[in-house]
Amino acid sequence: MVGGARLLAPPLAVTLTVALGLRLLVMAVAFHRTPFDVALWFRHTGEAVLDHQDPLLVLPRYQWNFLPAMPYVHELELSTGLPWEIAGKICPVLADLVTTVLVGSLASPERAARVRWQYAVHPLPLLVVAWHGQVEPTAVALGLAALWAARRGRTGVGGFLLGLAAAVKTWPVLFAPGVLRETPRQRRPLLAAAVLPPLLLLALMPPLLGSDLRRSLHVLGSYRGITGIWGWTGIQRLAGTAGTGFAGGGVDPYQRVGLIVVLAALAVVVLVFWSRLDGIQLTAALMLAFLVVTAGFGVQYLLWPAALLVITGGWRAWVYLTLAAGYAVFYYLVFFPAPAVATDHLLVYGSVPVIAAALLALPWERLRPEPSPAGPQLELEPPPRQPVSRPAS
Repeated sequence: MVGGARLLAPPLAVTLTVALGLRLLVMAVAFHRTPFDVALWFRHTGEAVLDHQDPLLVLPRYQWNFLPAMPYVHELELSTGLPWEIAGKICPVLADLVTTVLVGSLASPERAARVRWQYAVHPLPLLVVAWHGQVEPTAVALGLAALWAARRGRTGVGGFLLGLAAAVKTWPVLFAPGVLRETPRQRRPLLAAAVLPPLLLLALMPPLLGSDLRRSLHVLGSYRGITGIWGWTGIQRLAGTAGTGFAGGGVDPYQRVGLIVVLAALAVVVLVFWSRLDGIQLTAALMLAFLVVTAGFGVQYLLWPAALLVITGGWRAWVYLTLAAGYAVFYYLVFFPAPAVATDHLLVYGSVPVIAAALLALPWERLRPEPSPAGPQLELEPPPRQPVSRPAS
C-alpha cells in the first residue's frame, strides 16, 4: 500500500490537504503521549520568556541549549490558550507543510508533484513532526528555504534564512556548505547575512530576557547530545565501557572523542564531494555522515536528511528512509510507552541497520572518475556545473 501511494502525484492543493489531515490525525492520537522534552521542557521555555527570563539560565542543564528563537515561538503558542500538546505542535506542523512545498520546488519539474506526495505521506516526518513536535521540522524548513533561495540567486535571503535556521537549533550549520555550493563565487560575500539572526537574538537577550550573556554563551557552548543509545557509543555501553546520558562518568570522554570524529567526517565529505555534488546532495551527504559517526543522538535526528533524500531519490535513499521510519515507529510507539518491556538494547541493535543504510545512501557513485574527453582541451575557467540526474523513486 505504501509503495503504491508513493507512485501517486496529486496536485499541490490535494497533497497539502492530505499532509495537514494526516498530521492533525497523528497529533490527536498522540495526545497525552507526547515525549517529555516537548511536553514539559519546551513548555517551560515559553513560560520562561513570558516571565522575561532566559531559558538557557533558568532551566536545568541540557533542557534548552540554543538561542531563544523557538522559546519566543513557544510563548506565542502558549498564548493561543490551546492545550500545550496541541499548541506546541503548531509551528512544527506549519513548517513541515512548507517543507512539503519546498521538496517539490527543489526537485526536477517532472518529479515535483510525486516527491511532494512522497514526503507528505512518509511516516518519518509524520512521527517527528506530529507525534513528537520537535524543533527539527522548523530547522529543516528554514535550511531548505536557504538552499531554494541560493539556487535562485537570492543570496542575501539565503544567507539570512541559513542564519535563522542555525538560530533555531545549532545543527543546521550543516546546510552551510550546500548553500555555499549553490552560490556563485562572486556573490558569496552576501552570505554574511547569515550572522544577522544570531547576532540580533543575542543583542535582544539582555533587554528582553535579563540574560547574562557570558553565562548564556557558556551554556550554548556546552551542549552535548545524549550518548549510549545509538551506534558506536551504544555498542560501547552494552559492552560495559561507556555510560549513557548527556554528561558525567563514562560519557564525557566519548563526547569529546565523538566531536572530533564528527568534525573529521564532515571535513572529509566536503573535501571529497565538493566538486562532485550539487548543494542538495552535498547537504544530504553531510547529514548522513553525521548519523553514521555521531556519539550523541536523538531519534528526531533521523529527519535531517529525509526531505533531501526524497528529492534526490533512488533505491539507496529509500532504503534509509524505510529503515529510519521503522526505527522511529519502534521508538515512539513501542519503546517510549513501555521502556521496561522494550529495552533500550533494541534501540542500539536497531541503530546498526539504519547506520548501514545511511552509509549506503552516501553518493559513492559520484566518486567514479568521469571519462576524459577525446583530444586535448584548454580550459580557461572551470566548466559550468552539469545538472545532476535524480533517478525516479
